[in-house]
Formats: sequence, structure tokens, C-alpha cells
Amino acid sequence: MTAKDVLFAALGAALFCLPANGTVTRITVESRKSLSDGYELLQGRFEGALDPANPHNAIINDIKLAPRDAKGMVGYSAS
Repeated sequence: MTAKDVLFAALGAALFCLPANGTVTRITVESRKSLSDGYELLQGRFEGALDPANPHNAIINDIKLAPRDAKGMVGYSAS
């Protein structure tokens, strides 16, 4: 398994834990560190978009008031 596979698996797991429904639009790796066990630690950010009209996203406070992009989606990011 490559470091890229580990990153995508971790991000996927994190996103499935969220009750909201959105898409990841960008992943940015900001640093890499080799670990003693042959793995690589990646640190960075991911960005995504949520549809404020989707009922699954209604649990997010004030999502209907958030700024929207040209497609009507609300952007988010996390590390």
C-alpha cells in the first residue's frame, strides 16, 4: 500500500463518519515524513463542497446562510 493509498483511505474513513453529504474537491499534501516502519506520514488539507439544499446537510447550523460558489455549493476545508 502506498502513502497515497493510506491518505485516501484515511480521508475516506473520515468523510464516512460525517453525517453530512458532500464531495471532496481537492487534496493538498503539505508535508511528508518517513516513518521507521516503512510507512510515510502525510499531512495536509482537503477541500470539498456541500449542497445546502440536500436534507442530509440540514444538521449543519446556518448552512442556508453560508456563501455559495457558482454551482450553488457551500465550500469547506479541514486538515
